[in-house]
Amino acid sequence: MTCSSAGGAGANSKLFDVVLAFAVARLLPHVLSNAVDPGSVPTKMGGPGRPRRRYCITPAGEALWPKRYGQLTNQLLDFVRQEKPELVDKVFTRRGEARGERAAERLSGLGFDARIEELTRILDEDGYLAQCRREADESLLVVEHNCAILDVARRYGAACSSELAFLRAAMPDASVDRIKHKMAGDFVCAYRIAARAGITPRK
Repeated sequence: MTCSSAGGAGANSKLFDVVLAFAVARLLPHVLSNAVDPGSVPTKMGGPGRPRRRYCITPAGEALWPKRYGQLTNQLLDFVRQEKPELVDKVFTRRGEARGERAAERLSGLGFDARIEELTRILDEDGYLAQCRREADESLLVVEHNCAILDVARRYGAACSSELAFLRAAMPDASVDRIKHKMAGDFVCAYRIAARAGITPRK
């Protein structure tokens, strides 16, 4: 976000409070997030003691504001299902294949652990707020703190199936199991990834 100001940090902090509230509401849909009265944030008032301020949102800041993409996607998928129900699963399958093709280019030539780390970055870039950590049994746990397709997943189970299929296709030499699932009531989705017999991790 960029802004021009003729002095004073108070209004800026109020604006950032509002942006933070929107971001929290977007990333944590199960948590209530409220912003206090933003006061003079959108003001164009001038005069003594009230400098003019105008704010604009950059493309990076735009992503913090709520969108209704999930509703639109569900509506379009509903139309597809009404016309040809079998096409819905094919849509999710094709999406997974396309993601897999893009991921394969970035994972090519990397060792086992490096591929999981890069795969975590891909998920994070896709909006899943993904993190990766090593477990005591030497497996790696990929945790998605946000579901980028939550609205769609609530209506279409194929969305979740395609996510798991994507991870398994990206790591064909590993066992990939979903151990936490938002659709099952968990606060995150988590996947345990372990090397198959004969595969040496940490390379």
